[in-house]
Amino acid sequence: MTRRVAIKTLLVGTLVLAAVWCARHYAVHTIGEEAAFMSPAVEPPSLRLLAGGPGQLPPRGAVVWLDDPRGGGRALLARVVGVPGDRIAVEGGRLIRNGEPVAEPYAQELLPAEELAEIVVPAWHVYVLNDRRGARGSFEVDSRGLGPLAAAHVRGWFGAEP
Repeated sequence: MTRRVAIKTLLVGTLVLAAVWCARHYAVHTIGEEAAFMSPAVEPPSLRLLAGGPGQLPPRGAVVWLDDPRGGGRALLARVVGVPGDRIAVEGGRLIRNGEPVAEPYAQELLPAEELAEIVVPAWHVYVLNDRRGARGSFEVDSRGLGPLAAAHVRGWFGAEP
């Protein structure tokens, strides 16, 4: 085997391994109507490179793409505000995590009178909220209406808290 053929074979092999690794850790998805409660952070149609995948836990602050736990093949898009072990509550429309108010510059249309009793996020679950919490129907498609969501419903995510 000549040196040129050996280098070419090594290069092709490396590219194949890199492609397999990327396919296992990232996915590109077109986001459409499921972004309705996440503007202006996500505007449909939007093409996003998603990290993670089924069964993996996204970090706090990530915008996560989930399978609707109620079935029907619908996708949901929301922001992770709680990970396993976090204590989550809403007082006067403000998110409280582990007893402390959370600054949420991305949150829009908050409900000043909204109150949610504290809940501890179970193992292998996330607590998600929409950025446009006061929008009609928003409550039904995040953890306020669905409860903590199992990691098994996670398709992927992008972004996170610094």
